[in-house]
Amino acid sequence: MLALITLPAQAQSTVSQGASPKAKAASQKKLEREILKAENLLGKAIARCDAAALNKLLTDYYADAFEGSERASTKKATIARCKNGTLHFYRVNEKRTISVSADIVTVEGNAAAPPQKETQAHKETDVHVTRLWTKKDGRWQLVGQTVGPADEDSER
Repeated sequence: MLALITLPAQAQSTVSQGASPKAKAASQKKLEREILKAENLLGKAIARCDAAALNKLLTDYYADAFEGSERASTKKATIARCKNGTLHFYRVNEKRTISVSADIVTVEGNAAAPPQKETQAHKETDVHVTRLWTKKDGRWQLVGQTVGPADEDSER
C-alpha cells in the first residue's frame, strides 16, 4: 500500500527487478479503486446532507481551506455546513492524479466550481482541489482538503 505510484508501469519494470510489474500495477489499481470509492462516498454524503456519514469519513483533525486564506474549517464546522446544505463537493474531473507518500494518499486535480449566481450557471469555472486521505481502522478517512484557482501553476 505504501509504494510510490508516480512511476509509469514501464519505468517500474526497469527500476525494480525484485517485484513483478504486474503485482505493482494490480496493487496500484486496487488502491485507486479504494480511493475513488471513498471519493464517491464523500460526494454522496455531501449531496444527501448526511452528517453521520460525513462524520465517519472525516478524521477528527480534518481541515478544509481555500488557497490563500488564513483560516481553515474544522470537522465540526464542515459537518455543520453539511447539515444546513451549504457544503459543496468538488468532484475532481480533470487532470486527476493519485499519489502516495507514507500513509497519506493525495488526490489532486481540477473540478468545476459551483455557480455563484443562477445567471452564471453556464459559466462554471474550474478550481484546483487537493484532498489527503489516510486509512485508519480499515477504512479511508479524509485528513484535509485545499481548494484554489485552477491555473497552469496548479498542474504540478
